[in-house]
Amino acid sequence: MNQPYCKDLHIYWINRPLKEEEEKLLDDSFIGNWVEEELSFLFFKRDARDELEKLIQKDKGLKIIDYYKMSYEQWQGGFYEPIQIENIIIIPPWQESNFPILEKSIPIFLDPGVVFGNCLHPTTRHCISAICYFMKRYNAKSILDLGTGTGILAIVSAKLGADMVWAVDINPLCIKTANKNFSRNSVLDTVRSVCISAQEAILKFAQVDLIIANLNYEVISQLMEIPQFFRKALILSGMLRSQWADIKYQLTKKGYKIVREWEEDMTWYSGLALKEIF
Repeated sequence: MNQPYCKDLHIYWINRPLKEEEEKLLDDSFIGNWVEEELSFLFFKRDARDELEKLIQKDKGLKIIDYYKMSYEQWQGGFYEPIQIENIIIIPPWQESNFPILEKSIPIFLDPGVVFGNCLHPTTRHCISAICYFMKRYNAKSILDLGTGTGILAIVSAKLGADMVWAVDINPLCIKTANKNFSRNSVLDTVRSVCISAQEAILKFAQVDLIIANLNYEVISQLMEIPQFFRKALILSGMLRSQWADIKYQLTKKGYKIVREWEEDMTWYSGLALKEIF
């Protein structure tokens, strides 16, 4: 297979999240259910209005708010070929059989489905570079990946030697997608997924050495109000230039040293911060 599993995505915006038992009634064209507050976006490989009408017949309160059709390439931004970052090679499943694995490289087989984290966005690439830099120099036995998405950063962490990685996301579809990728890459003994918020995860996993947070500025700012957020090491990403300047200032006041920074076109910024006692 050298093409994604579907050419087009059919997306239905409905007025409430589907229940698990309702999802099971859908046919094999159903890809996933993206929950957004009290609404849902349902992804299918083909037109599924007839499938949804069957559900509507069972629950007259269920309504289709809108419908979108776009190519899978448009949605994922063109993730068709393997991507190399440091010595990590991210390979889409439709390229597995015909891509040679180079010596000393670490292959990761990633099916992003319809979830963020295909490594085309600079912040994801920054985080992979930061994990590689960190794991070559420091001993992080336990890692917390906030907003795991496809699970790519958790997989990289496990492949580079972490003993335990907690992969957290508030979206059930992300957790389902990440779990499939964990299985595909044989890291289930090391990586555990949990469907909770980043704020809850900070309190639940209080003993990790490194936190990876590829999130937006508003969420990172909220996390920095929680004392338990400040671990030995932080990889923070997903911020614009002025936002990163603010976060960096706050980190230095907390006693952190910014040991490396990454930027893309003076737009996206990421950084690795360490406590001086690390």
